[in-house]
Amino acid sequence: MNIIMASIDHTTAPIELREKLSFTKLSIRTIVGEIKKQSGILGVVLLCTCNRTEIYLSSERQNIDPVQILCGKADINDTTIMNMFVIKKDEAATHHLMEVACGLRSMILGEDQIISQVKDAAVLAREEKVIDPVLETLFRLCVTAGKKVRSQVRIKAVSTSVAQQAVNLLSEHIGGLSDIKALVIGNGEIGRLCAGKLVEAGCSVTMTLRTYKHGQTIIPDGCKTIEYDKRSILLSSVDVVFSATTSPHHTLTYEMMSQLKTRPSYIFDLAVPRDVDPQIEKINTVRCFNIDTIGKTAPVDNNQEIKLANELIDEYAQRFFHWIDYRKSQQVIRHR
Repeated sequence: MNIIMASIDHTTAPIELREKLSFTKLSIRTIVGEIKKQSGILGVVLLCTCNRTEIYLSSERQNIDPVQILCGKADINDTTIMNMFVIKKDEAATHHLMEVACGLRSMILGEDQIISQVKDAAVLAREEKVIDPVLETLFRLCVTAGKKVRSQVRIKAVSTSVAQQAVNLLSEHIGGLSDIKALVIGNGEIGRLCAGKLVEAGCSVTMTLRTYKHGQTIIPDGCKTIEYDKRSILLSSVDVVFSATTSPHHTLTYEMMSQLKTRPSYIFDLAVPRDVDPQIEKINTVRCFNIDTIGKTAPVDNNQEIKLANELIDEYAQRFFHWIDYRKSQQVIRHR
């Protein structure tokens, strides 16, 4: 079937290297279009999340190097980074994507958001007309498998999302969140999820907004708002900051924090590339967490749940392989 994929994720590379291969949705649209034009490539899907960047190719050729293709689009020729990729083909690539969609390869086992991220990657490829029937069918079955696993397998995890894990981690350090003042930078899906969890825990939450569009901008119940450009005003009066944006620039800089007489005690950076200037970690009075340190949890015995999930994955993988065999037989019949 000539499917080949390359993956770099939290198990193979630290965040400072992964963020070099983190792409915005706008840049992904350009990249997949350019890749599709290359000789022998029939379809391409690029999956980019906080913890992973993966490229899936359907091709007429066997000698395609997905790492070279992807790193070329990120202007990377560092062999150290290139050697951190995992490459898989055909059946192995199929099983890998199904495990990803089912949350078995997430930093937080069974996390909620990965299914929609896999689906959105295929939707974007479809909109750019770069997905072929093979990858279209593969991603559709992977999303279906992910939903099946989510509905039938109860993973005994600490949290179901990075946002929830970050809030839990803050609670562990402080000993309760009632009356804690929090600033959430970013009004995207992760920022809203963080804000909602903080409000539920009893925090006083202010969220930044770049723009407000009536009927389009969603503000979680119980949250106050402030213009993004005025975020520094609140830094001296909050206990904790959560930052979750897609900004190419740091939302919190060392210069911004070092000038304050009173600072937040905790900063949680849920973005890749990182929102928070790593130099801030040098400030003794501030405890910083990034996506990697947030995701580290105590091990939980989920062996039986993982076994059940893998049985469901095998079922959907076989559906895909049967579809491939049927497609090949139809092609043979048409050429006779």
